[in-house]
Amino acid sequence: MCNIAGYIGKKQATPILIELIKKQEAYAGGYYTGIAVLNDGILQSAKLTGALKDFLEKTDGATYKGNIGIMHSRSNAGGGDNWAMPFIASKNDKSYLAYAATGCTGVFKPNNEKNKQVAINLFNENRILTSRQEGINSTLYPQLPDGAFVHISDVMCHLVHHFKDTGVSGDQAMAKAFLKMPLEITGLSINTDETDFISFARINGPLYVAFSDHGAYIASMPNMFHEDAGETIRIPANCSGKIFKDHIEITPFESAPVKVVEQNQFNMVKAYENAYNALKDGEKNFWQAHESIMPIFNGMDCFNPIYEILDCMDKQGILNIRLAEVVGARKDLTAPQYLFSIK
Repeated sequence: MCNIAGYIGKKQATPILIELIKKQEAYAGGYYTGIAVLNDGILQSAKLTGALKDFLEKTDGATYKGNIGIMHSRSNAGGGDNWAMPFIASKNDKSYLAYAATGCTGVFKPNNEKNKQVAINLFNENRILTSRQEGINSTLYPQLPDGAFVHISDVMCHLVHHFKDTGVSGDQAMAKAFLKMPLEITGLSINTDETDFISFARINGPLYVAFSDHGAYIASMPNMFHEDAGETIRIPANCSGKIFKDHIEITPFESAPVKVVEQNQFNMVKAYENAYNALKDGEKNFWQAHESIMPIFNGMDCFNPIYEILDCMDKQGILNIRLAEVVGARKDLTAPQYLFSIK
């Protein structure tokens, strides 16, 4: 699980993206950080192992100009700087497409061998998977014919690029990629051919959008937007689409890869009770709070509901939120982490 942010509009994207990630990273990120911004048809990107504070100190990402971009903060799932997101696919030796995702493999773990074959096919197309990691052994991530392992989101990035090369739009390419290699995720992508919208696809990873008079905010959590934002919109499951600066276009998938348990009033009340009881017993981090409501949603990852429940408790004034610093992705790094409890 990770946190994601996007912006398209009249203002400079980078300061807004940094603000969105700063508000989110202590929930489920803070270990790896990266950004991609489009400016005059040029894709700029920077990423590293570390939290936002490390990103701001050690990269030039905060200086990027442009009014469309995406940013990402990742959990501690291994790898070096090249396993941070966004992942980049190139065309004609220039950065062309940036992709970032939030979520996990989830119920699609039995597809790992199929995902491996997708990665091999892309490798055989001479696509450069920059997350190559040698000297590890993993049953979760795909392995290439030369023995190196690659991050599944790097594979998805190049799969989106593969379909984009067939002449479809970015959102259509993402829909095809998500149906070809389904995961319990949401993804955002931008590319140098399409500078007036951000493409997205969602199976059941979290994704929210809100509009202001200057553009569209995107985040993996509700109510994380600037005070000038309008009503928060939760993107539905099993769809793809385009987010413009002043509207959104949504297209349902041709077929749903998995039935997502409806986030209805009954399920939300039951989930709220589970989370309340868990937090009443003592401090829990985000993952523990999330785990407490998974039985309500048939064991599927349910990040949207837990984000909305924590937000509701906070607005009720019953939630204690303590910011802690934990060991980061390396021993010389720290990551911010919220701990929750009932007052």
